[in-house]
Amino acid sequence: MAVEWKKVAYEDDVITKALLTATGDIIYASAASTPARLAVGSDTNVLTLAAGVPSWAAAGSPGAHKTTHENEGADEISVAGLSGKLADGQDPVAHAASHKDAQTDEILLHELGEPTGAVDINGQQLQHAVVHTVANAGARPTAVVGKICWQTDTLAIYACTSAS
Repeated sequence: MAVEWKKVAYEDDVITKALLTATGDIIYASAASTPARLAVGSDTNVLTLAAGVPSWAAAGSPGAHKTTHENEGADEISVAGLSGKLADGQDPVAHAASHKDAQTDEILLHELGEPTGAVDINGQQLQHAVVHTVANAGARPTAVVGKICWQTDTLAIYACTSAS
């Protein structure tokens, strides 16, 4: 795979949150390359298509299929071998899960000292970061995935997405 730098888009080049004016609004394409807003539907309505255009409609009546999968049903579904949490009793979650964000014993990045390799910021505030400023594409820094630079001839930020 070759080196690839991607230009970070400006607001004029993307669909902004200004298109959405109410909780529950949905963005769809009203024509090719034409974003549009579908206003939130009424409670209990479901999203459907009418002539290829999304719209809201009353929900149909559910079937009785679910009742055959309850406990003691004729074709009860086994959860053996499935991963994830179950509603019924289960083994305790691994101890390490109690040491993640918002726990009382959380370890902060700045408490670990200077990193010796790549650092995943993971939502923490980044301070004193270096962004390379370059004149043009030929002056971009050595390609490393995740590296960013400010290019003055295009007045744009670029991020390296592939380096081989």
